[in-house]
Amino acid sequence: MLDTLIQYSLDILGPYKGGLLNALVWGVSSGVGWGTYDQFKQVGILHVLVASGANVVFLVEAVVNILAWTVGRKKSIVFGLIIGWGYALSVGFGPPLIRGVLFVTLRYLAILLGRGFSWSRATLLVLLISFMADSKLFFSDSMWLSVSAFVGIASFSEIYKLKGGIVVQELAKGIWINAWVLPLVALKFGTISLVSPVLGAVSFWIFEPLVLLGAVAGLVYHFVPMVGLFVFHLADILLDCLIWFVRVFLGMPGSGVEIGFGLGVLCIWYSALLLIYLTIKNRSV
Repeated sequence: MLDTLIQYSLDILGPYKGGLLNALVWGVSSGVGWGTYDQFKQVGILHVLVASGANVVFLVEAVVNILAWTVGRKKSIVFGLIIGWGYALSVGFGPPLIRGVLFVTLRYLAILLGRGFSWSRATLLVLLISFMADSKLFFSDSMWLSVSAFVGIASFSEIYKLKGGIVVQELAKGIWINAWVLPLVALKFGTISLVSPVLGAVSFWIFEPLVLLGAVAGLVYHFVPMVGLFVFHLADILLDCLIWFVRVFLGMPGSGVEIGFGLGVLCIWYSALLLIYLTIKNRSV
């Protein structure tokens, strides 16, 4: 079935955009050319061209938030978790997807059971399970990229108090999550572009709905072609936005300036983020 969904994307969106969507949603990179890889790497968002644990979190969150208006919070959580597990299994259930689905399951089970969710405990539990499954994963770059994204997503919901609608919220969310992910991306690739922090934050408000649309477009098209074409059209618009942002940021003066992150800077960076988190959380109590 996955091969069919991948082919639908290529047939409807064309080899360039279809290949890009398949990489973003399904982790199939064979349709992405080296030129595109270089562009995404240069602006510091190459990590989005894989099916990561963050995809599962974004997908489940989107399903829960959309369905909560119609079927209620509890039913939407159950349906969202089913979608999340189904997505992880269809992509191959690799270690990043397992971490993502475990993390989001712990988060929403806490809500269903009426218990408080501790992202720090959930992160430690996911790390423990990963270590028990394969101790080598503990030293994997993708492991810590996933963890940093989870921490950014979960901690944001605890400290965000601004008013200003969905646009302000998504922009703030993108800045916060990107702040957690960016240093590890820099450490993985050695350096990042000076424009990476800005583009990384802006691209989140495109990436979240794109994961949802890309995940359901092929399925809807398989059963209801006319509706599926409309969903693909919406995904196409978001892909155009993402491609436009990448090209604009590539043309900026700072795109050629690279920043390096060592372990010392990494420790200082995350210490500062934890301090910001604790300060904002304590003020809101």
